[in-house]
Amino acid sequence: MSLYTKNNKYDYCLFTLSNPFIDARCQNLATIFVQLQKKVIVIGLTDQKKKIHSIKDGVEYLLLPINSSIRLIVKVLKFSYSVFKIAKHLNANCYAAMDIYSLAIASYLKFKYSARLVYDSREIYSALSTLTKRKLSQIVLNFYENYFVKFVDYITVSGDLDALFLKKYFKRKHNIEIIMNLPLRKDISQKNLIRGKYKIEQYKNILIYQGMLLQGRGIEKLILSLKYSDSNVLCIFGEGRQKPILEKLVHQNELNSKVFFCGLIPYDELHQWTCSADIGIALIEPISYSYELALPNKLFEYCMAGIPVLMSKLPAMIKIYDEFKIGEIVEPYANPEEIAIATKKIMENYSYYSSQAIEASKKYNYESQIPVIKKVYQI
Repeated sequence: MSLYTKNNKYDYCLFTLSNPFIDARCQNLATIFVQLQKKVIVIGLTDQKKKIHSIKDGVEYLLLPINSSIRLIVKVLKFSYSVFKIAKHLNANCYAAMDIYSLAIASYLKFKYSARLVYDSREIYSALSTLTKRKLSQIVLNFYENYFVKFVDYITVSGDLDALFLKKYFKRKHNIEIIMNLPLRKDISQKNLIRGKYKIEQYKNILIYQGMLLQGRGIEKLILSLKYSDSNVLCIFGEGRQKPILEKLVHQNELNSKVFFCGLIPYDELHQWTCSADIGIALIEPISYSYELALPNKLFEYCMAGIPVLMSKLPAMIKIYDEFKIGEIVEPYANPEEIAIATKKIMENYSYYSSQAIEASKKYNYESQIPVIKKVYQI
């Protein structure tokens, strides 16, 4: 391991206030750096009690023992202090704050080592769905972002609508480039993991939702849509604060035989599970401006797996739908019965939608963005 050797220097140091092994955006960028023969370390969190230091597929990882369930402000302070204590080991040419919460400590290291700083604004942090009813917290976060963004050399966002918004939002001019939430190129797996593990009959259609279990993801209506279809089952891959509410909803509506909570899967293993589903779900509700502009990575992960998608009629997703008919599109607040009808339409035109998803994956993959990555990170 190279972390605690003398005179150690990295090309890139990535920070994320999450477990990087389930952070697609962080993992994909680190993978590209390794392909370009750059030395990279990713620093994130673990719920375990001890620090974890490892190397996987050429990427060095340092996971700091900070409980993910503690208050966000405490988590940010603990993370920043832990990184500050080992700053002498983190000399890099460029630091990347892969979320707003690591922006302060990344700014400190930029000046300590006269390095460059990239800020990955993966969401519109000035309009977070989780802070819709917490105005003071949103004001504090906005002040924090506007202060530290002054030290950033490049901002990356996940879509052109986000880029347009931030160009107007920030008071000074910034270099902004788009690096979309796209998966790395992968072959379609022929394994039937989901049916095998959960004993799902061949005639059942497997709907898959993957991602955080949060408000505004349309999961409640998706669950209730199963009451209108005897042929659909739902597999939910992810964790989050809404999980107890969703489990209660399943139980109250006697849908236990149709809904499977599959937990978290490491990102580099998720693709083969996605391939064994029939329809991917991306039902974002515009409960915040950040969600209204959403173009979630799960949409493209479904395409990479060759499965059609049921998605919300939101601006960024409509653009993809207009280019490639990868499935059906419904209004953001479609009711459960309308969702069930849409899944039936997908199954009736399955071959066409699946072929469109495969075509979309040929264009929308992470490797296609290497020229932009080279520009932003000066490779």
